[in-house]
Amino acid sequence: MKIHIIKLGEGWETGIQITPRPLSFRSYKVKNMSGAMDPTIAYAVNSLCELEKAKSYLNIFSGSATLLTEAGQCYTNLEKLIGFDNDKKHISLAIQNVKKAGLIKRVQLKEHDIFDKPNLGKFDAITSDLPFGMSISKNENLEKMYQCFISYSEETLNVGSKLVVYTSEHELLKDIILKSKFKIIKTLELKFITSVNAYLRPQIFVCEFK
Repeated sequence: MKIHIIKLGEGWETGIQITPRPLSFRSYKVKNMSGAMDPTIAYAVNSLCELEKAKSYLNIFSGSATLLTEAGQCYTNLEKLIGFDNDKKHISLAIQNVKKAGLIKRVQLKEHDIFDKPNLGKFDAITSDLPFGMSISKNENLEKMYQCFISYSEETLNVGSKLVVYTSEHELLKDIILKSKFKIIKTLELKFITSVNAYLRPQIFVCEFK
């Protein structure tokens, strides 16, 4: 039995696995990568973007394409689905997952570095599972990366649209957002018990571009 604990506002919700397979199981997951986002969390992140009203969707630091695939499967109204990552291995894994999900004709995966601020047009929604801690290169500065991410999102997101971000470095991200053109609509605190009985406490930020 697996127990997932999620803190929403002031209350706690506890989910207990009662099905033969965990709800996070997805048949499209041909390949995975270390630290990849749980599909159920990806589903939640996308649901906070109000994608029913969107036509375009950008996933930054796309990894193995969990957020992109969940968006493509659940929101057929999305006409432009793009994700980018600067790691060729991640893109290769993502392509395999997207193909398995039957979305290869809808989802575009590109190799770009956030610091290059690629010109991909404007979007109605942006999501990201931000790199944190040991998951980034030793030569990269996390604060500089997050600042670049927020700046790029300001340039790329349509006014009034949503930016939804998942990260364990929530204090750092919050400070940067508060100095930006984004307004934090809500935050969701999650608490997970890992296989070694340690706790992870990431947060989801729901922001609107003012």
